[in-house]
Amino acid sequence: WMTSSFSEICVMSNCALSLQINEGPVKCHEVRQFKMINFQGSDLYLIDEGGHIPNLKFMECLQSERAENLPKYRPEVSDFCAVFHEGVLSRGRVLRSYQEQHTVYLLDEGDILKTSELFGLPYKYYCFPSTVIRCKVEFGQTDTLRKGSTVRGSLSRSLIGDLNFIIAE
Repeated sequence: WMTSSFSEICVMSNCALSLQINEGPVKCHEVRQFKMINFQGSDLYLIDEGGHIPNLKFMECLQSERAENLPKYRPEVSDFCAVFHEGVLSRGRVLRSYQEQHTVYLLDEGDILKTSELFGLPYKYYCFPSTVIRCKVEFGQTDTLRKGSTVRGSLSRSLIGDLNFIIAE
């Protein structure tokens, strides 16, 4: 008789696909200061400088997970996963997948990386919102955006629920 954790059962039965990790605290229609972590195409990766502080206990627990305790799996695009980045386990979301090579967006760092090794994300890490807000540029000049810079603007939700960023003029 072998027992499995809830997260292992979810990954094996693909029910983890229905679990969601919410974007960090989002206040829509309010002009605020954001730190731009990354910019790729029309996708912006921002941290609200209004004081969103990641849950440090959660980060410590995640980083203490060992690879041998996590199930490996074949992800689909948009799946949440666990990935080792710079020797530390991080939460990610699969942006692209081709054969054994995956492009992953790190939810709490804002980095995008390519890797061939992904792990199932334990269920207990789904309840914490991401530190970085991923959105699309809706209006404004994108040629002035620089990684690490501060940008003023507001967030809004589209009719299908995507986040859009409007750069303040």
